[in-house]
Amino acid sequence: MNKAHISALCVTRNANFLDFARYLRSTKFDLLPRALMGAPSPDVRHLLRNEMSRAWWWLNLKKRLGSYSRKYDIVFCDWADSFAAMITQADIEVPIVVRLHAYEIDHPELLNAINWERVDTLVTVSDYMKRLVDQSPHIHCTKNVTIHHGIDLEKIPFKPSNSGLLCTYALFDQPQKRVYDLMLALRKETLHIGGRGTIARALDSAIKRFDLHHVLDGYAKIPDWLWDKEYFFMHSLDESCGVSLLESMASGLICFSHDYEASKEILPQRYRYVYDDELLTLLAESRALDQSERLEVKRGLRNIVETKYDARDQAEQFDALFEKVTKECQ
Repeated sequence: MNKAHISALCVTRNANFLDFARYLRSTKFDLLPRALMGAPSPDVRHLLRNEMSRAWWWLNLKKRLGSYSRKYDIVFCDWADSFAAMITQADIEVPIVVRLHAYEIDHPELLNAINWERVDTLVTVSDYMKRLVDQSPHIHCTKNVTIHHGIDLEKIPFKPSNSGLLCTYALFDQPQKRVYDLMLALRKETLHIGGRGTIARALDSAIKRFDLHHVLDGYAKIPDWLWDKEYFFMHSLDESCGVSLLESMASGLICFSHDYEASKEILPQRYRYVYDDELLTLLAESRALDQSERLEVKRGLRNIVETKYDARDQAEQFDALFEKVTKECQ
């Protein structure tokens, strides 16, 4: 391309997974104003009660999206969700790249709403997710690539602690996180639990009723919350990647994970477990190490993140992808 930068319009519900964006070098990123994509405002919603009015509103939205996107070289949808469906059905002339995390793969109503003929490339966040995409009958995109999640290592410095404290953090309302099960597996330990959600009440009740020593810390500001902890547990049965695991590894914690599919891409076998007794054995073996040996383990886990999950490397891959897509579509 002749331009110094590729201009990309990013469509996203939140910026939680966009740490790589500030490291982009050949791509200029703008966020689509949420107001442009939102549902009709209350003052006009009553006008859309009949089919003709709704069709008019949708046609007007498609034109607005098409007009807004004309100053960009590419549109990037950070999730394969209803926003991506709107974008792929709108009057947009530039190429569209969509990223799929994990939530979407189990919601065919989202995937079926996307016009896959307008998706130039589908990005998955792990090799595991790419395998699921390749097997999905609801996804019809011939160009599927993996760009692993990245961690902003400038925001997460290596600060190992020798406190011996155990921790985990998650969104409690996501059942695959299995926080309750982890509490019971570590029933003789004190586990610091960061996070929030409606089932926090049930977790708190269990701690009191079963005379557990665990501590609910509420919202966990990462990485600060991690810096006085020494051990982190990822007890999930399924993750697209495991960002909390990567953040804990980068911070200098000794990390153990249930052997969910994508964990194999991150952690060597010696840090993974299947059954609760294996979890307890790993913890006991780690505690038997002296301070210098534990520090070596922590440095090794940090090195895994630096080698494969650095947001700067992730940005380079997105830069290359956006440049490739825009050149091919000229």
